[in-house]
Amino acid sequence: MKTAFSLISIKKIIIPIILAFIIISILIWFLPSKIFLISWDFRNNLWAPAYLLWRGESVYDIRILFDHCNAIWFPQVIGMFFPLGLLPQPQAIKIWLSLNIILLIILILFLSWQVEQKWPLPIILGIITLTVFLFPPTIRHLILGQIDIIIVMTLVASAYALERNRLTFSGFLFTIALVKPQLCVMVLPSAVYFLLLRRGWRDVIKLFLMICIFAFTLTIPLWISNPKWTSDFLTNLKVNPQWLQPALISLLYTKFGKLGLIEWFFLFTATLIISLRLWTKNDPKQAVLWSMALTTIVGPYVWSWDFILLLPLIIDTAIRLTNTLARFTLFIFYAFCFVLSVILLQIPGSSDRILWWIPFVMMIGIIISLQLSKKYSKKEGSDCNFLRFHQA
Repeated sequence: MKTAFSLISIKKIIIPIILAFIIISILIWFLPSKIFLISWDFRNNLWAPAYLLWRGESVYDIRILFDHCNAIWFPQVIGMFFPLGLLPQPQAIKIWLSLNIILLIILILFLSWQVEQKWPLPIILGIITLTVFLFPPTIRHLILGQIDIIIVMTLVASAYALERNRLTFSGFLFTIALVKPQLCVMVLPSAVYFLLLRRGWRDVIKLFLMICIFAFTLTIPLWISNPKWTSDFLTNLKVNPQWLQPALISLLYTKFGKLGLIEWFFLFTATLIISLRLWTKNDPKQAVLWSMALTTIVGPYVWSWDFILLLPLIIDTAIRLTNTLARFTLFIFYAFCFVLSVILLQIPGSSDRILWWIPFVMMIGIIISLQLSKKYSKKEGSDCNFLRFHQA
């Protein structure tokens, strides 16, 4: 029987990944710290709380260290990465950047292999890697030291775990992904619906039980350090400034007020129904890519760096396309996003909100390119239909 990865294939993948991680880490480690940007989000949401944890302070009271700053990432990530608090901030930033880069490379390699169970041409793989790292949301993510790459990895892996009925491992992965629960609003309900239809309430309850157990376990270091963190965390969420976001809900509310919120709710509900439908008629490993991408359109709290949830679907689509016209079409839409983003961000006073259109443009590009690939492909049975409402 043909398997996804033979032992030899695993060795061929793991060894280069380890070597790449070592090389990237060494290069980043010895670069002068002054060339690094501030990694604002990493500093405020992870390093500062981890630093305070080791000193017996409330991990969410980062105003002790930095004025007018706030920590709002959910606590399980602090419990997972609290050893970073033992390092000086510049060194912790370098480790975080190395981790994000290598995880993104792993994601590219894994999804590239998964489509056809073989490696694409080196030139195709190189182009995909370059476009992924030059994707404007990726650049903003790495500059700020965000955590979305880890969330993407855990959501993709959770779909594979669910498909193999590994609920304990899936519960752990969802626990990590829920560090930003607003990015799980499509995937988690769809995964629960999948479990409910295929295996019943028992597995659904087990999944939520595993999430609760792992969430509590990962927050044990916080409780030991200073139990006051819970009240500080809730306070931080309440006082977090209301920024102008590139989220559809924010745009509609600004334009139409409460009516805009009603419009967003109906759009969110319709999108969730589409996501649920995809999970019932497709494999979880394919459906999760679309659920993450749909999150960038109707997510209730989304920034431009959160648009990297589009990357798994972009990578999968780029490998799946079977003719030059389809690939060129996808590239044109990507190039449009890249060029227009660069132009718009040069405008004085421009904010993150100015990039709200990226998910819409990329989703249209993905759908059109897949349809072109399906139409003009000469390969029988080519799996290029973007919404399969029949069981494969």
